[in-house]
Amino acid sequence: MPNGAMLWFDDRAGEGRIVASGRQYPVHERDVEPRARATGARVHFDVKRVDGVPTAVRVQSRPGTRTTTRQRRFGDLTGAARPEEKGRAARTHQHGDIDPLYSGQPVALVRHWIAAADSGHMDSLLPLYAPDAVLHTPTGDHHGRVAIRAFLLDSGLLTRGWSARPISAPEGVSAVRTTDAPDAGRTARFRIAHGQIAEQWDEPARDTSPR
Repeated sequence: MPNGAMLWFDDRAGEGRIVASGRQYPVHERDVEPRARATGARVHFDVKRVDGVPTAVRVQSRPGTRTTTRQRRFGDLTGAARPEEKGRAARTHQHGDIDPLYSGQPVALVRHWIAAADSGHMDSLLPLYAPDAVLHTPTGDHHGRVAIRAFLLDSGLLTRGWSARPISAPEGVSAVRTTDAPDAGRTARFRIAHGQIAEQWDEPARDTSPR
């Protein structure tokens, strides 16, 4: 049963993300005990494949976890100046992997996607996708990073020519459009959630030639 930390948990959506040993696992409310449904909570969990994506299940809190978003740190009183005194702040280390890099910055994330796509650097591109991200294409949907990687390598998306001017659109979707590329007009639209790509739509150029 691996140990990890709740990277984030969205009460309204009933879903979250756990990070453990540098990997992220999506999690759903039904698989998390109430005490563990807090960003930063330290947890035990099992892993199960859902639609081919490793997903956290049977998530339980570990001793010392924080149980409210008002708590900014968690730990014990080890190293405290006077641990017998109540109300003194414990000396702990904050978990640096709790906040996603691009949280609240969808345009910056898309700019990073553009740079990685232009260079074809898959190691920079794949971490931008949530573990359970879905890439929608005219020929079908691709679930999870493994399937998305296979599609990207064979799709022609990893080529230069993407516009560096992504625009924000309704519902947190950003868009880029190719310019001086053979497939000029092709569009990649994104839904960004919690600093990662949750969904992407690959849309071919529209035929604007006169009939």
